[in-house]
Amino acid sequence: MPFWNWNRRNFLKRVGIASMGSGILAAGGERSAHAASGGTWGAASPDVYARLGLRPVINAKGTYTSLSGSRMPPEVADAMQVASRSYVSIPELLEKSGEHLARLLSCEAALVTSGAAGALMVGTAACVAGNDEEKARRLPDTLGMKNEVIIQKSHRFSYDHAVRNVGVRLVEIESRKDLEAAVNPRTALMLFLNKNDPEGKIHHEEWIEAGKKHHVPTFIDCAADVPPVENLTRYTRMGYDLVTFSGGKALRGPQCSGLLLGRKSLIEAARIHNYPASDTICRPCKVGKEEIIGLVTAVERYLKLDHAAEWRGWERQIETIDLEIKKVDGVRTERHVPEIA
Repeated sequence: MPFWNWNRRNFLKRVGIASMGSGILAAGGERSAHAASGGTWGAASPDVYARLGLRPVINAKGTYTSLSGSRMPPEVADAMQVASRSYVSIPELLEKSGEHLARLLSCEAALVTSGAAGALMVGTAACVAGNDEEKARRLPDTLGMKNEVIIQKSHRFSYDHAVRNVGVRLVEIESRKDLEAAVNPRTALMLFLNKNDPEGKIHHEEWIEAGKKHHVPTFIDCAADVPPVENLTRYTRMGYDLVTFSGGKALRGPQCSGLLLGRKSLIEAARIHNYPASDTICRPCKVGKEEIIGLVTAVERYLKLDHAAEWRGWERQIETIDLEIKKVDGVRTERHVPEIA
């Protein structure tokens, strides 16, 4: 029985205890409606994995990269397929898509990247080498360039490797006093991990204020930090110079896409380092025409959603699971909503 046709009883009987991620119970409506309209998006999906000896999983964890992110809605997949049928100038597509996304998200400029990690890398390169093409070709050799990145010790995370790839050194600090002592002419940027804000001693407003005081760009990683939808505009309005979000999580765009938002001069510099430039450290961070169009479509869709209704749907899913599994002797449940996103 295909998993999108399971009713509640069959699901619980066959699978047991599972928490729904990214609206999996809603999959049936999307697939059935698309199939009824003559689409093939749903019909082919089980077979492509079976041919490789794999089967899809029920995601009870969330929009994690190792679990393939999220599921693209039919309109996103359809837009990508249409995009695949034509040739286009990638530099022009990146420029025009960036202008469109900047209008949608009320920021100075935007760039589609190869995930949030790709945005971290290309954004750091922009802060280190600017729009100097000779310096861009030299990276990760940062001799004579600003090559230090200040980060709170509590904000260190595995993806800061993408920042270090550019050839910079991360300078760990804990307090505002540490920060003031760490800033120097070699400081290229100040990196902030949004989900770790409660763990640090320096919070958003103070971090931004310090960056502006010392004329150092501030860069915030918000990869998984929507919903709420307001976060897509909150941090650029707050004053961060660069902001990144993953395209393949709650936005439900292509898994290998991301958003880099922020100050126009830095986004323009990032384009010099980004694909399709051939002799740059960020050349491997390729994002194709299909992913660019897919992410634009996903953002347009996400901004039009009834987010309150979507939240109520998630609550109903959790309630369904909650009521059933509490019937099992010795099992209790509790709910936790993360403080951020």
